Amino acid sequence: FWLKPLWLKPSPFEPLTRLATEGARSLMGSMGPLSVLVLAIALSFALPLWRVWPVIKFGFFHAAPSVFEPTRCPCQRSSPADEGAGRSRHAVAIFVRESDENLTASTLESLGRHVLGCFRRDTFVFHVGALPEGVRETVRKMGQPVRFHRLVSGSDHWLVGPLKNGTEEVANRYAAARWAFIGLFDFLHERGYEWVMSVFPGARFLSCVHSDPFRQLEANGHAHGYRVHRQVFGKIVAGMPELLLDHARREGLEPPPHLLSRFKGGNVTSETWDRRPYDMSFMVTKVAFWRSKKVRSWLLAADRARALHASGLQTLTLLMFMRDSEIHRFQDWSYLCAGALGVALHSLVPSALAGLLPEHGEWAGDLNELKEDPRYRHEATWLFRNIMTPVNRRQYWVFRILKYVR
Repeated sequence: FWLKPLWLKPSPFEPLTRLATEGARSLMGSMGPLSVLVLAIALSFALPLWRVWPVIKFGFFHAAPSVFEPTRCPCQRSSPADEGAGRSRHAVAIFVRESDENLTASTLESLGRHVLGCFRRDTFVFHVGALPEGVRETVRKMGQPVRFHRLVSGSDHWLVGPLKNGTEEVANRYAAARWAFIGLFDFLHERGYEWVMSVFPGARFLSCVHSDPFRQLEANGHAHGYRVHRQVFGKIVAGMPELLLDHARREGLEPPPHLLSRFKGGNVTSETWDRRPYDMSFMVTKVAFWRSKKVRSWLLAADRARALHASGLQTLTLLMFMRDSEIHRFQDWSYLCAGALGVALHSLVPSALAGLLPEHGEWAGDLNELKEDPRYRHEATWLFRNIMTPVNRRQYWVFRILKYVR
C-alpha cells in the first residue's frame, strides 16, 4: 500500500512493489499498535497529498462518529396519547436474511439506542427461513415492541417466481426486491399503517436522532425522507431510464423538470444519468404513495421486465411521480451503510459548541465512488480492508482506548 500510490498505472516495478509490501507487512506485524500508528502517520506525509487526502478524509469521518457515538440519547417524548396515535400509523420494517445475522444485530442495536429509545414505534422484523438466534438476543436486550413475521413462499406478499437460467438464490433475491417495492406496502396498508421507516441490515445510526422522523416529514409536507446519496456504476443501472421513459410515453406522462435535471441535456438515457440515486438502506416514506395507481402501474411494468432489483429504481420512481418539494434529505444526524456516509458535524463536538456550527452542516462521502476512481482505487480498497472493517468490529486497540477515554 505504501509504495503502490507512487504509480498511477501498472509499472514494470510491480514485482518489487509486491515484495516491499510483503516486507512492510511482516515488519508491522512485529511492532506494537502505537508504533504502527506513528509509522503510518509519518509515511502518510511522504505520500503525494493529492492522492491520499480524499481517502484520509473519508477514513477520519468514518471513525470519528463511531468514537464519539453516544451511549444514551436525551429524549423529548410526546405525550402518551400522541405516542399511541403515532404507533398506530407509523411502523419500522427490517428485512433479514440468515446471512445477515451480524449486520442485523448491529443495525437493531443502533436503531434502538438512537431512534426507538425515544420514539417508540411498532417494529417488524421480516425473515425468510429460520430467524438467526443472534437477532432474537439483540431484540430481547432492546426491550422494544418488536414483532417477527416469517415470509412464506407462495403467500400474498412473498412471491418467488420461476427464473430462467438462474439459481434459487437469485430467485429469492428478486423476490426480496418485489417485497421491498410491492409486498411490504400492501402488508402495512392491510394493518392500517400510513408511514414506514425501512432500514436495511448493515445500516448504522451513529448519533442521536433528536426529532421524530415521521412527525418531521408530516409537519413539513414531505412524503419521503432519505439520508444519503449513492454513486452507482456499471450495468446495474443500464436500461432503467429508458424503461421508465418508455412507460411514461405509453401512459401519456410527461417527465417533470426535476427528473430531467438529473440527466445531461435533459436526455433521459443510461449514459446521461448522473447515477446518484437516493440510498435505499434508510427511508421514511408514505405507504399510500407506493400503492397509488400510477406508481403501482409502473412498478408492475418494471416487474414484468424483471427490473425491480435494479439500483436506481426507487430514485427514478420518486423523481417521476413525486414532487421535488415532497422529498426530504435528513441532515441532522450521522449515518453509515455499505460505504455511504453522512456525518452531522455537530455530533462530533460537545453540545456547548454545537451552536457554533451550521444547523444542517454535514460531511458526506461514498467509499464506492472512491474505489471506482482510478486515482484513489488502491488507497480506498486498503482503507476498507484495513481500517473500516476492523473499526466496525471494534478490533483496533486505538479505537477501544478512545471509546474508553470518552
